[in-house]
Amino acid sequence: MVTPACPPRVSVVMSVRDGEAFVAAALTSILRQTITDFECVVIDDGSSDGTPALLERAASQDARLRLVRREGGGGLVAALNLGCSLARAPLIARMDADDVALPDRLARQLERLARQPSLVVLGAAAIFVDAQDRPLPADPTPTGPRTLAQALERGDCPLIHPTVVMRRAAFEAVGGYRACIAHAEDYDLWLRLAERGELDNLTEPVLRYRRHPQQVSIRHYAEQAVSNLAARASARLRRSGLPDPLDGVARLDDAMLDRLGLGAAVRAAAVARATLTSVRSLADAGEVERAQQLLQSLHETSRAQVLNPALRTDLRLERARLQWLQGRPLSAAGAFAQALLGRPRTVLRPLKPWLGRAPHST
Repeated sequence: MVTPACPPRVSVVMSVRDGEAFVAAALTSILRQTITDFECVVIDDGSSDGTPALLERAASQDARLRLVRREGGGGLVAALNLGCSLARAPLIARMDADDVALPDRLARQLERLARQPSLVVLGAAAIFVDAQDRPLPADPTPTGPRTLAQALERGDCPLIHPTVVMRRAAFEAVGGYRACIAHAEDYDLWLRLAERGELDNLTEPVLRYRRHPQQVSIRHYAEQAVSNLAARASARLRRSGLPDPLDGVARLDDAMLDRLGLGAAVRAAAVARATLTSVRSLADAGEVERAQQLLQSLHETSRAQVLNPALRTDLRLERARLQWLQGRPLSAAGAFAQALLGRPRTVLRPLKPWLGRAPHST
């Protein structure tokens, strides 16, 4: 039996629901870190599979693992807020139940935070893998507090949520995660924490980040896109000296979104862009047929919407990419030609990630 340090230097907080496929590997990767003076708070948010038995077995072998079971579940935001409220350390490290931390993850992040007290949040790069642990393409990790601040302001989320370590005092000062920002609670939190200190990333990866069709960013991309807009709008109002319009709000509705200046057309464009991102994620994870179905639904929806030329070009380019991956080079060439005719100056921008990949039949 491994006994916990008192007090721990860092509290790792994880929420899991029906995660028996991956949670054992995630827990093992945390419990085998090169540092030992930490605790791991796991909220079982109403699992109905073999997850509770796996967690109880792990806890019986390592007292650093603290389990809380919520019968029926209450959702991710409530589970994360509960886990963070139970944290005893001055630092909170996030971890997802389907990822695998590298052995020195906590050691490297704690060392950087100790050296740089101005940081309130420190994320890192990650090694992207699919459900079978095969490597996936990934964009470069942004670094530098100024770069991350600029990314947040333009609506991008520059931190990979399960790589983050944050200062508990700052987290509590801003009120934690907000349930009304459904599926974009992390982006909203980073915006509020950025008003209290600096955010940065380590350039080196700290975990293996799993992409699969059950991820929130794939299953709930439409709600996430709208929530992202709302979080950004509320941040603009806060920073102009006005009260935060989302304080105390339980859920977003059309009336609130309209008051934030997020009309139907603005929301539709954001959802279309998020759909394309989800299509790319599915294709990268090897789910080409599902990606094709989602892209087709976007194509049908876009016929009734006025999408900007750049978005229509990206839609055609993604269709070309999927047809290439399906082993249909002639169809891919036709879709690419459509994109080229529609917006020739921007067509070459997104080609690099897929031109080097050989086509295959599905």
